[in-house]
Amino acid sequence: GISESAEYIKQLVLQCVRGGVRANRIILGGFSQGGAVALTTAVHKLDGIKIGGVVALSTYLPMAEQYLAGTKKITSVAKQIPFFIAHGDRDPVLAFSMGKKTEAALWGMGMTRVEFHVIRGLGHTRNAAEAGLIRDFIGRALSEVVGEPAWLVEAAQEGASETVAETEEQQWERVDR
Repeated sequence: GISESAEYIKQLVLQCVRGGVRANRIILGGFSQGGAVALTTAVHKLDGIKIGGVVALSTYLPMAEQYLAGTKKITSVAKQIPFFIAHGDRDPVLAFSMGKKTEAALWGMGMTRVEFHVIRGLGHTRNAAEAGLIRDFIGRALSEVVGEPAWLVEAAQEGASETVAETEEQQWERVDR
């Protein structure tokens, strides 16, 4: 279920951090059920690990009522994590209202950095407008990481992940000199 999947993602995050990746450079994301897992991981599983952000598309926050009632634990750092939520207003699978309830729940839980984007005319899918909003969110999240090389932030803002993957090792060598 969701909790088991979130625990698995937590282990992957821990593995990355132990391998030298700074937690604030990790952004979890998911669409539909994957978004529910990403939200649950950030809100409930990553205690003490402040990741760089969460991208949640056409999704919902499982167990929102329990978090709001205080019967389900919220991590110590969740309130500091930037959350990006986008939901199509024509979604026939997960009603638009579920996205709005997720936004309200995050604010109600004390989250301080929640973005909610209505994607007009969009069903249970993705589109270029949404991708542009995600790119901008990731660029902003990475730009907040103190000491990030400018080339990495610029590449994220331009959506050039393939270029970053090919040249990151070379660029880090230059930074280390």
